[in-house]
Amino acid sequence: MNFVFVLYMRDTEKKKLIWNIVALLHILTIFATMSRSAMLVFVCVFSSYLLKKNKAKGFLKILLMLPIVFSLAILLMDIFDYRQLFLDRLEFKTQSESFSFRIQAFSAIKYILMNNNFLFGIGPNMVTRYLSTNAVGLISHNTLDNVYLMILAGSGMLGLISYVGLLVTISRKINHWESDIKFVGQSLLFIIFSMGFSFNVIFFDSVWGVFWFLVGLMTLHTRNHLKAKPI
Repeated sequence: MNFVFVLYMRDTEKKKLIWNIVALLHILTIFATMSRSAMLVFVCVFSSYLLKKNKAKGFLKILLMLPIVFSLAILLMDIFDYRQLFLDRLEFKTQSESFSFRIQAFSAIKYILMNNNFLFGIGPNMVTRYLSTNAVGLISHNTLDNVYLMILAGSGMLGLISYVGLLVTISRKINHWESDIKFVGQSLLFIIFSMGFSFNVIFFDSVWGVFWFLVGLMTLHTRNHLKAKPI
């Protein structure tokens, strides 16, 4: 999530070389995770950023950077004997359990809702214990790897509606921000929304906490900026 903030700093700060290096390190880190969902979200956000660029020179510079980034990534993968594994991952040739597990997760949530309270769920702190002690079709997994399914299991439909309502409220707040900072906010919201389908973002403070910190920081920035404007 910090990547979009880095892009914002790159556009606003004078020392662009430093922020170009920081952005490059972020991109390499994203690809090093070999997470298909993370790479897909990155492509969507970065493509949106490129389309948003109005200045032809800035757009051209970023396009020229991409071959350098990919060449460096390939070089590093060759050094660490990583390239074939990376390509197999992209082509779904690896023996990954992610797809089969996520299909099982939908069967699990159906079992949980049919045997428990549909509106209120089984309790936010009980999902992990429930999955480990009940035959819901998941083997050796104590999570559904999906924040929406985890909320639905723990807090029921009311909890899921509340969570989605919170995201909608944040989205409406972001729409009132100034143009540049609005893109950062919209990108953060898109990341937290889309990544929620591939893992339980609320469980990880490093993800959920960073999201709230950046949203709060940008909200204060926008409020102070509006106060500073002459009437």
